[in-house]
Amino acid sequence: MEKLKQENFGKRVLQNPQIAIVLFEADWAPPCHRAREKAEEFATKNPYLPIEYFRVDVDQSPAVTERFKVDSVPLFVAFFKGEEIGRLPTAPRESGFFNSLIDPEIQKIH
Repeated sequence: MEKLKQENFGKRVLQNPQIAIVLFEADWAPPCHRAREKAEEFATKNPYLPIEYFRVDVDQSPAVTERFKVDSVPLFVAFFKGEEIGRLPTAPRESGFFNSLIDPEIQKIH
């Protein structure tokens, strides 16, 4: 998962023609480490999906964090063509977690 900063968030996420899933996280929060592991595992098992995965450290990118009203971590937010399409405020326990976040948009693409 590519780590983004305020400077490249817009280009990498909001201008991305694919679905972008962003994990808002904090290095000091153990649930965030588990969330990142699950997201990386899902990405590895599903390379055929038109999705890019990113992460944002809430302490290093306060403007992005505030803009998207991130008030707890970990938080997954999905974007498609610059618009937020879903959010899930928890660490995933299974792959179905991501499917529920992106299924409606995946159906539109295929």
